[in-house]
Amino acid sequence: MATAFRSPPHHRIRPPHEYHLDKRAADRLLTDVTALAESGVRPAEPEFYDRHWLDLELLPVGLRDFLWRFRMTESHAACVIRGLPVGDVETPPHWNVPHFLDRNLVEDTILALCAMCVGDPFARAGTQNGRMVQNILPTSLDRRDLHTECGSHTDYLAFLAMGECSAALASARDLDLDDPTRETLAQPRFRFSDGPAAVLSGDPADPYLRLDRCLPVDPEARLALDHLLASLDRLRPDVVLDAGSLLLLDNYRVAHGRLAGPWLKRITISRNLRRTPRGRIL
Repeated sequence: MATAFRSPPHHRIRPPHEYHLDKRAADRLLTDVTALAESGVRPAEPEFYDRHWLDLELLPVGLRDFLWRFRMTESHAACVIRGLPVGDVETPPHWNVPHFLDRNLVEDTILALCAMCVGDPFARAGTQNGRMVQNILPTSLDRRDLHTECGSHTDYLAFLAMGECSAALASARDLDLDDPTRETLAQPRFRFSDGPAAVLSGDPADPYLRLDRCLPVDPEARLALDHLLASLDRLRPDVVLDAGSLLLLDNYRVAHGRLAGPWLKRITISRNLRRTPRGRIL
């Protein structure tokens, strides 16, 4: 029997779930993480994540609980942590300027520990020479269309704002689509880089979303994709991030557009790296 697809009732767009770190907790975190950052392996290296699981206790227990619930309940497509300590540092002219790479070890370490609370951080060998913590310097060449990240291992994306930034987001939960359109999008009628697949999957009432430069294989699929893109575009509010804000995205539940701002740090995260024999650098 075919699954009945039902459009969700009309409701306002849900903003990302938020956690606010107070100054006392931020100061304590800064002290503890500074000592860790000066102790050895850099978060840009895979070895950091294999050695420092016990150091997750440096994060406030409330923050760890917030991140754990984000992963386990899937009740939100995105969340924001505000008030993390970051230094007042100059934006690098390029991600690969040598003397900039190790100037933000404290910020890299905070981002790394938060990422480890929801899964296994990893990197791709062809992206910024396989650095685990990547420096994102938005340019006019960045993608503006709403999309999810390609690659079967990307479950979450974590961004730490080093200055005031904004991000366009649209959650699959808020889509306003009729049932025939949803049914078409849930069929493998869209060609991705790794073959044909569906755009919507999972629970029809609370679907997962895959949207990364796919090619519809027939006119009906093209029309359904056009409706999806139009619905996402109507949803795309800008989430404003100040320095010290961490944006965490569920890559199966939210599409994001261009990240506007001077500088962010990024980590990609998998829920389970046992699916690959190649470790943290894919």
